[in-house]
Amino acid sequence: MEEEVLFRKAEIFDVLAHQDEEMLKAVESYDADSLLNTAPEDLARFFAEKYRVDALKLDEQSITVESHEIRVNITDYPGRHFHDSQDHYAPATQFIYHVPFSGDRVLFFVQPSTGGYSSPTAMVLGQELQLVQSGENLSAAQVKAAFEQVLQRIQTNLGYLRDSIEPFNAKLEKTAFGYIDARRKRLLDMRTLTESLGFPLKNVGQSKGFSVALQRQKIDVAPPRPSAGTYEPEPVLDESAFEEILRSITNMAVVMERSPSAFATMSEEDIRWVLLVPLNGSFEGGASGETFNFGGKTDILLRAGARSVFIAECKFWHGPSGFTKALGQLLGYLSWRDTKVALIVFNRQKSFSAILSAIPDLCSKHPCYERTLQQQSESSLRFIFHSPADSNRKIHLAVLAFDVPRSPEPTTEQGS
Repeated sequence: MEEEVLFRKAEIFDVLAHQDEEMLKAVESYDADSLLNTAPEDLARFFAEKYRVDALKLDEQSITVESHEIRVNITDYPGRHFHDSQDHYAPATQFIYHVPFSGDRVLFFVQPSTGGYSSPTAMVLGQELQLVQSGENLSAAQVKAAFEQVLQRIQTNLGYLRDSIEPFNAKLEKTAFGYIDARRKRLLDMRTLTESLGFPLKNVGQSKGFSVALQRQKIDVAPPRPSAGTYEPEPVLDESAFEEILRSITNMAVVMERSPSAFATMSEEDIRWVLLVPLNGSFEGGASGETFNFGGKTDILLRAGARSVFIAECKFWHGPSGFTKALGQLLGYLSWRDTKVALIVFNRQKSFSAILSAIPDLCSKHPCYERTLQQQSESSLRFIFHSPADSNRKIHLAVLAFDVPRSPEPTTEQGS
C-alpha cells in the first residue's frame, strides 16, 4: 500500500453537515409507533450517540518503529550524474513508524476549517497510522527530527478538526431532540386529522433502520426499547404550570418558616392542609388531601377533570432511610400516566444543611433514578426518574425541603 496525502479529500463542514442530514433522515424514517412510544430524551441520546463524530487521537505512548534494507532509485537525485538512460539504484534504509490512534479513520482525509493546514503523507491501515521515511546514510538525529516534524503537523491538523467536531457533538443531542419533537408533533397532528375523517384506520408498516456515513470502531448502539402497543396520546401538565404549583407550595412554606409561633406545633396532616389552601385558591380543578390514587394514598393530589396531573407527598425528615422510604412510597402511588410529582420534606432537626447535602445522593441511588436537572435553589431540587413499570415513562420529580419551626423545648425549674 502506498502513502496517501492527508487532510485533502473533503471539508470538515461538509462532513458535519452530511452527518446532521443522515441523522435527520434516520429520525424521519424511524418507526412511527416506536418513536411515539419511546421517551424523546432517550431517543435523542440514542441518535446523538449514533451520529456523533469520533475525533481522532494519536496514542504517542504506544508508537513503535521498524527498519528495513531497501534499494532506492537515485537516477534523479541532485549531485548524481549518469551517462545512460537506465535507472540506477543504491542501498538505503527505510523506517516505518507505527502510530496507533482512536477515532474515525476517515477524518485523516478531511480538511480542517482553519487556514494554514499542511498535508503530510502517510498510510492509514486499520487503527494505525504508518509514517515512512527512506534514504541513504541517514543518522538517528535526522530520522528522529523528520518524524517529529511530520507528527507535529498531523497533530496540528487534528487539533483544528477537533475545534469543529467538539461543538458539533456538544449540541447533537439537542438537535436530535428537536428533530424527534417536530416529527412527533406531525405524527400526532396527522393521527388527529385522520381520526376526524370518521373511517377505520388502516395499519401501514413503516421502514426501520438507518446507516451512518462515518465508520467508527466501536460497539454498535442499540435503540431504546419502546413501550408496547400503538401510541395513545394523553394530556400532560405543562412545565410552566408545574413550576407554578411548586412556587405556590414554596411561598406557603416560607410563610411557615417566618411564623414560628403559628406553625411550630403543626403535624404533617395540619401542614398538608395549610398547603392545600393556596393550591385550591389558584388552580381550577382544586387539590385534595388523602385522595386515593392508583396504589395508595397520597398527601396532595391535583386533578384536571378525571386526570391526576400533580401528586405530592409531605414528610418530616426522619433520616436517610425515612427519605428513601417516602420516595418509594410516592413512586408506588403513581399510575402509568402520572409524570409530575413532588416530595416535600419538612425538617425540625438542627442539621438542615446536612439534609440538603444528603438528598441528591439518596435520589441518585434509587433504581428508577435517571439524571439530575438544574436545581432551582439550594432547597428546591429537580430530578428525572422513570416509572417502576415502564422505563419510557419519565417522571419529573421535585424535592422541596423546608426548615419549619420547632416547638419550644420545655424548661425545668432547678431546685424545689
